[in-house]
Amino acid sequence: MEPAPHATASAVPSQDETHFRRHFNRTFAQDNGATYESYRPAYRYGYAVGSDEGSNGREWDSVESEVRRDWERQHQGTWEQFQVAIRSAVLSGAMPLGGSLSTAQKNTIACWIDHGAVSD
Repeated sequence: MEPAPHATASAVPSQDETHFRRHFNRTFAQDNGATYESYRPAYRYGYAVGSDEGSNGREWDSVESEVRRDWERQHQGTWEQFQVAIRSAVLSGAMPLGGSLSTAQKNTIACWIDHGAVSD
């Protein structure tokens, strides 16, 4: 098995940052103490995962546990707390760079994030 993709936060184009901020405002802003700044790393992580060359050509069900472990090792907060923000970044249509995720791959990602299933 290949090592886990080590996605790092990178510069996010302003149109994607705007999308992520809108998603935060619709999804998390009403939560007590939630700030966009606390969720920004999750959005950037999702953006980085979607554009990571180590993930290209691999089925998402084969990298989910690696991506989750990588997130929890490098970031504060649990996968459960931030998975919706990560999902939004991956599924935003800008991910990965060049838009090479198929609809089936996006649906697979949504499934394992929503249900913890890695083989749906």
